[in-house]
Amino acid sequence: MRNMNTKRNHFILSTVFAFLFTAFFWGSEAQAAAGDNTFIKPTEGVFTSYFGLRNGEYHYGVDMAKSGYVKVIASAPGTVSRSYLSTSYGNVIFIKHTINGLQYETVYAHLNTRDVGVGATVYQGQVIGTMGNTGESTGQHLHFEIHQPYWTSAKTYAMDPMNFIPTWEGKYKTGSFTTQVGTDTIYPISYNGDNDIIVKVDSTSATAGQYKVYLQRVISGSWTSVAQADTPKTGITTVTFTQEDSGSALIPNNQYRLLLKNSDSASVGYKVWYE
Repeated sequence: MRNMNTKRNHFILSTVFAFLFTAFFWGSEAQAAAGDNTFIKPTEGVFTSYFGLRNGEYHYGVDMAKSGYVKVIASAPGTVSRSYLSTSYGNVIFIKHTINGLQYETVYAHLNTRDVGVGATVYQGQVIGTMGNTGESTGQHLHFEIHQPYWTSAKTYAMDPMNFIPTWEGKYKTGSFTTQVGTDTIYPISYNGDNDIIVKVDSTSATAGQYKVYLQRVISGSWTSVAQADTPKTGITTVTFTQEDSGSALIPNNQYRLLLKNSDSASVGYKVWYE
C-alpha cells in the first residue's frame, strides 16, 4: 500500500509540475511577444469583447468596433492561407506567420470586404480589408484571433491576443540612445488609407533642446534620409511625414525607416509609436 501511495504522490507531483511548467512557458512566450511588439493592433476602434467565457460560451478572440469606413490591416507579415465567405465568420481572412522561428495563424472575421486572396504575401500594416458586419455578427466590428501554431476548427491552439498586441494603433518601440538609433522599417500606409507616416515620440533627457527624426529609404543600395523633423528631447510630439523633402510624395508599399539622431552626448530615452 505504501508503494501505491508513493507512486500516486509522485504522479500527482509530476502532473502539478508539468502544469506549472507549461503555464510558465506559455506565459513567458506571450510576454516576450508582447514586449517585442511582434503583432500590432489590426484595426482602429475600441475593444468590446475579450478572450474567454462570454455568455456561457468560449470566445476565442477579441473584438474591436468602430463605425464608418474602417480599414483592417495585417497584424504581422505573412502569407494568406484562406480568404472566403463563411456562415459564421462572414468574410474572413487567415494569415500564417513565422516569427522568431515560431508558427502562428491569425484570423480576421466579419469583414465587409476582402482585399487579398489565398497565397498573397502581406507585410505588417498592409490593408487587407474593411471592417464589417457579415456572418454571425450583431454590429460592425472586427473579430481577431491568434493561434499557435495554426488554426483548427476546434480552436485547439487559440491564444489570448491581448498577450501579443498593444492596445493602441500602430507599432511601438522603446529604448535609449546617445548618438543615433534606427527603428524598424515601416510602410507609408495608415489606417485611414493615406500615404502618410505618423510618428508619436515621447522622450526624456538630462539636457534641453531637440533631436532629429529622419525618414529614410534605400537609394542606390544605402539607407538615405529623404525627410526630417525636430522633436523635443523631453516631451511628447507627433510628426507626420506626408512627402519627402524634395516634394515627392511618399512611395506606397515602399520600405522606409526612422532614424533618431542626437546632437550631443547626453542619453535620450524614447518611446515611439508609428502608424
